[in-house]
Amino acid sequence: MVSAASPPPLSQCDHVIGIASGKGGTGKSTIVVRLAEQLSHQGLKIGIYDADIHGPSIHRLTGAHQLTVLDHDHESKRKNQPQLPSQAQDAAAEILPATVATIEIASPAMIPALNSSPAILRGPMASKVVLDLLYSISWSALDILLIDLPPGSGDIPLSLCQNLAEFKACIVTTPQSLASAEALGAIKMFHTLATPVVGLIENMSYFSPPGSSEQQLIFGQADPHHGAPALAQKFGIPLLAQIPFIPSFNTSATAAAASSLQALSDDDPHAPVATQTLNSLATTLRQVLHHANQIQHHLSTFKLRWQPHLATERPAQLSHQPPPHQTALTSAQRVHPHPRITAIYQHDEHTLVIHWHDNFISPLNVTELWQHATTSKETPSLPHEIYAVGWYALGIRFHDAAKDEHIFTFKQLRAWHDHGHSQQP
Repeated sequence: MVSAASPPPLSQCDHVIGIASGKGGTGKSTIVVRLAEQLSHQGLKIGIYDADIHGPSIHRLTGAHQLTVLDHDHESKRKNQPQLPSQAQDAAAEILPATVATIEIASPAMIPALNSSPAILRGPMASKVVLDLLYSISWSALDILLIDLPPGSGDIPLSLCQNLAEFKACIVTTPQSLASAEALGAIKMFHTLATPVVGLIENMSYFSPPGSSEQQLIFGQADPHHGAPALAQKFGIPLLAQIPFIPSFNTSATAAAASSLQALSDDDPHAPVATQTLNSLATTLRQVLHHANQIQHHLSTFKLRWQPHLATERPAQLSHQPPPHQTALTSAQRVHPHPRITAIYQHDEHTLVIHWHDNFISPLNVTELWQHATTSKETPSLPHEIYAVGWYALGIRFHDAAKDEHIFTFKQLRAWHDHGHSQQP
């Protein structure tokens, strides 16, 4: 169990990604397993956690059925009977994930109390079990932990978004109109929770007969306005892959041995296409995460010292690039759900200029920001320092005093300009 002296939960995981879907039946869990397999083949240390406590399937897809509890008071003794995390657990005991083909795997279904019968739990208790077990597992230093989320927008995805600071989401859908509509709901949920959506995956996009390049649309033509490509375009989310229907995904998963993943057979006529598509998916996801890491670094280190006597002769029609002598802040173009800043700099003594992801430019009068933030009738103050707050806001420190420090979200700053400076952000 996690003690007060323990490091923050999952602090050794570089990325924690929840794989979500608006509805069941999209092949989400199969994609989780196959994606983990490809990422592992590319040399990454990968973990899978099954958060779908009411319909777990990761243990069946991988053949991993037992967690191990190592009793440090009796180091030679290993027990395969972990209790529910909410129950009393020996403080000296360490819960180890199962390991299948170098992939670490854990699921509430591996707890005997939940393996032998359905998990009949109300939402808050289900969330508690999922979170407690996730925190109690002694994960290795993972490059990526994939969390198989339950469909929909219930307590479990909500709790994970609120409790895991670096949590990101990836959404799996299919070409069916109903699945696309529910994927839209999932996107909106993550946007509301300020959780970055790193990608969309369209599963079962088409079927190609062996030896043919023909793409048969088994679910019909995707809705041009609400299908995965349209959602990706509308919300600026990367479309990571359009995966064909692979019949052997089902048979290979069903045949999963008790000790290893069942790989696609070399004799399978669909194996080359499946391997190529999944490898491309894993590579693209890694590129998106690498970019997100760079953005997070820039955001976490960004500070702009205000120059009170700066004068400029730059024209009113500002270019799309900040002058080279100014501090610039790059931001995610297709990762974060809220308005994204691509550049920010001081234009003159009273003007902060923000460039947004859609090439819109906002010149903001900093003294007006101070007046609305403080409701003060004193002489307006100029900033001392401007800095980033997470992925979502700017902090402006006036007078170099904490009491005159104010936070403005990107959404507020964008709305401030969109309303012609007439409304308080």
